[in-house]
Amino acid sequence: MRLIASLFVALVLFAAAPAPARAQEVLGTVSADGVANVSGTRWEGQVNWSTGEQRYWTLYFRPDGVLEYGYAGSSYDNGRWLQNDALVVIHTNRYFAIMTGTLSGGGISGTMHNRRGSSGAFSFVPQGGDGGK
Repeated sequence: MRLIASLFVALVLFAAAPAPARAQEVLGTVSADGVANVSGTRWEGQVNWSTGEQRYWTLYFRPDGVLEYGYAGSSYDNGRWLQNDALVVIHTNRYFAIMTGTLSGGGISGTMHNRRGSSGAFSFVPQGGDGGK
């Protein structure tokens, strides 16, 4: 009986304890390493495919993990995004294209690949000069 009571008290204390630091980092705007969280931010920049196609894109990293993006006069909300510290991974149109980048120096840059076998590079900066916020 004492064992059950002890387990119950431990469970109550665990549940009442503050969230671990890592959970606070994910929910906050800056990680322990000082990396900004892209959630809720807007970005713009250049996407350059190996086929020679170059496009100007806009991005909105919705807090629910949906990526709204636009280029060539069209807008889409079929993208998704994930962030782990400085690593930002994006996929568009049910994984038609996957972009993997690093958040550094106030921008996001990286490489991308699509189902057609094309690859390329991208570079985005905060939209409107607001530091990504």
